Amino acid sequence: MRNNKNYFVFKFYIKVKSNKFLKTASFILLKSAPPALS
Repeated sequence: MRNNKNYFVFKFYIKVKSNKFLKTASFILLKSAPPALS
């Protein structure tokens, strides 16, 4: 049971981390993209 909980916490952590990374990456892309694309 304990291991299962840790597994879900780990999965959630990975999800949040990747979500933050995607947001940051898209923000950087939008910032560096030429005005014509945005």
